[in-house]
Amino acid sequence: MALSIVLLVSAGLLLRSFARIQDVQPGFAADRLLTLRVALPGSRYTTFARGDAFFADLFAGLQSRPGVRGVAAINSLPFSGFGGSRSFQIEGRAATRPESATEEQLRIVTDGYFAVMGIPLLRGREFAAADSLRGRRVAVVNDAFVRKHFGAAGAVGKRISFERSAPVWYEIVGVAGNVKHRGLDVADRPELYVPYRQPLFSGWTVRPMYVVVRTDGDPIDIVATVRHEVARVDPDQAISDVRTMAERIDRSLTGRRFNTTLLTLFAALALTLAIVGIYGLVAYSVTERTHEIGVRIALGASRADVVAMVLRQGMMLAATGAAIGIGVSFGVVRLLSGLLFGVSPADPATFTAIPLLLLLVALAACYIPARRATRVDPMSALRVQ
Repeated sequence: MALSIVLLVSAGLLLRSFARIQDVQPGFAADRLLTLRVALPGSRYTTFARGDAFFADLFAGLQSRPGVRGVAAINSLPFSGFGGSRSFQIEGRAATRPESATEEQLRIVTDGYFAVMGIPLLRGREFAAADSLRGRRVAVVNDAFVRKHFGAAGAVGKRISFERSAPVWYEIVGVAGNVKHRGLDVADRPELYVPYRQPLFSGWTVRPMYVVVRTDGDPIDIVATVRHEVARVDPDQAISDVRTMAERIDRSLTGRRFNTTLLTLFAALALTLAIVGIYGLVAYSVTERTHEIGVRIALGASRADVVAMVLRQGMMLAATGAAIGIGVSFGVVRLLSGLLFGVSPADPATFTAIPLLLLLVALAACYIPARRATRVDPMSALRVQ
């Protein structure tokens, strides 16, 4: 019983955490979104212009297809496992705040990316086709970046540079909502977005990009269309890592799902063994006390008295085991704190519901032999003795 309580409480906490994580919003509309990776070989796409022409032709072809609502690309897609940071400075400051990191997450995106992904723009605007090398350099930051580096002053209109010796200033033109990039259970991190057509340094060539396609129906239905359009633009170009965004999010939960399932199975096994043990022990006790029960009934004990006596003895064992298990659980679940999300290790609901559930199951296990005890024939029991 004690072991069952420990395992059931641990499994209950993980189950509640898993449910809480599934309720977390990723910061964008994950439904009807197809994603794929395109890595243009540098041997054929030797300049940025050639790579840019590839993506422009591909996007135009896809957007003309029925069922496609929008197309965009990013170098580090959420839930792809890719991501990187870049140092920067804010105009008018010698450096970023001393207590803050000088590096933040950097994303390179095409125009229309925020609309295609369904990332809300809190202030300002997103990138447009005019945000090219011919125009002024612009950037978009997320809300976490604003809170960390600008606070109530706001960020729109401020300028940042990724070079310190010869600054090239990017004006912040918009603030986007926070996106869960690494996982649903990871805290929001400051992010910088810069336009794909405004390379960070000279000699910039096309980097591997994740293409995102917003569809009207099931994203899987347009995989063949995407492959056809890529082959039309460049018959030798391959695509990889083709998945729906919903699948990527689901895969990010694989580790938690495995841990939760495994511990739940162990808890169920321990519960089964505990109930079988209690049932067997109480049933054996009833068999050994057949004569005593017969004498009690012969002396006027009611069947309810007999049931109460057997239940009381069985439930005393269960309650003692539950009490020990609860005490041990408070210490054991501290080891699980790193796996919990949105749930306290001493969650009152779990520590109340699990013992009550186990005691109810134990009561049912004790009731069967208790009912059998009421069927003892006093005369037969006395003759056997």
